[in-house]
Order: sequence, then C-alpha cells, then structure tokens
Amino acid sequence: MNMDENISSEKYSVNVDLVLCIDCTGSMGPVIDMVKKNALTFHEQITKALEKKDREVEQLRIKVIGFRDLTYGEDMEESKFFDLPQENEAFEKFVNGLQATGGGDAPETALDAIAYAMKSPWVKEGSKKRHIIMLWTDAPTKMPGEQTLRDDLPKSIAEFRTWYDDPQEAKMNAFAKRLIVFAPDDPSWDCIQDLPLTNISRVDLDKGLSEVTIDIVLTMLANSV
Repeated sequence: MNMDENISSEKYSVNVDLVLCIDCTGSMGPVIDMVKKNALTFHEQITKALEKKDREVEQLRIKVIGFRDLTYGEDMEESKFFDLPQENEAFEKFVNGLQATGGGDAPETALDAIAYAMKSPWVKEGSKKRHIIMLWTDAPTKMPGEQTLRDDLPKSIAEFRTWYDDPQEAKMNAFAKRLIVFAPDDPSWDCIQDLPLTNISRVDLDKGLSEVTIDIVLTMLANSV
C-alpha cells in the first residue's frame, strides 16, 4: 500500500502525534540504541525528511511504549507525549532508561502494545493531523487475549481489529491514523497485513532488525504524513 497517494504537492502544515512501540527484549539492543542515539535530533531529522515531501511540522509529539511479554508478567513501560523539540531532553531521558532484557518465550505481546497505543490521547487540533503508531520487533507476535496481566486490552484479534477500524468503536481518527510495523517475516503477523493505512516491513527472522536504519525509519515516517 502506498500511504502517500492522493496527497497534493502543495506544502502544508501538519500536527503529528507519533507513538513508538519498542520491543525491549534482550535481542532488541541495536534498535533501542538507534532510538537513543537519535533522540535529541529526532525532531530535526523528521522535519528535514518532511520538508522533502513538502510537509511542514506545526507540532510534533512523541510517546514511547516499551514492551516485552505480558504473559510473563512483564508490563509495558509508557511515557507521556513529549512536545518536541521543547522536551527533547525529557524524551532522551525516558528512552535512555529502556533496557533490552527479558521476554520469556519467542513470541511477544506486540499486538497488545499496538492496542495500548491506540488508546493514546491523540491530538485533535489542526486541520491536518497524523496519528502514527510505529512498532519495532524481531519476534513473532502473540494474539490478543493470551495475556491476563491487563484487563484493558482486546480479548481477541477480532476485537483488536474493531479497535483499529470499526466506524463506531475505533480508537483512532479514521483519516489521521497510520500504522507502521517493522516485524519478522512470520505468519503470526498476517492477521493485520490487510488493515487500512498500514505498512508492514518484513525482516529476516534470523537477522533481526539489523537492516533497519534511521534513514529507513525517517523515510517510512515521511511517507505516512
């Protein structure tokens, strides 16, 4: 799917809310380090990437959800929305606190992290806005409903899809929402590949996310705004 289609070449301003869902299990150190390394300059880099697409950032807010495996009692680490660049240092401090540890068995509760991100207090102001969830994981995903640690998440993949795309019950703005997923080429991820305004970049399960660079991340973000 081309999330950039039907967009005018005329430059316009946009309010962007971005939730980064980061798998924080032991093998995810390189991705966490990439985010840490770019935290202080994230706003600047996103702004430059969008300028190439004739977009101007009116407001950029970033929230982080670190996840592992809820079925093993490993709850998510959640930040507030940071206003960038004003809160660059606070954003960096939170990201620097993320550590690649734990995870239990191979599949992680990644879809639960996405569902939790859907419930974020998204920006409502502005004629042009984007509500973007970006997730990184090098593992298969467990299905919603497999965990019992939290009772505020979908109980099935059907309910997950309702949260994302039901006209009456969706948690996100139908026009503003975007979902970007970096995940392994594993059948467990097929259940969301047909969701609208979703882009799944499949990576080699044996190589992890070593091939995902900040330039690739910025390109995906710019194409979704």
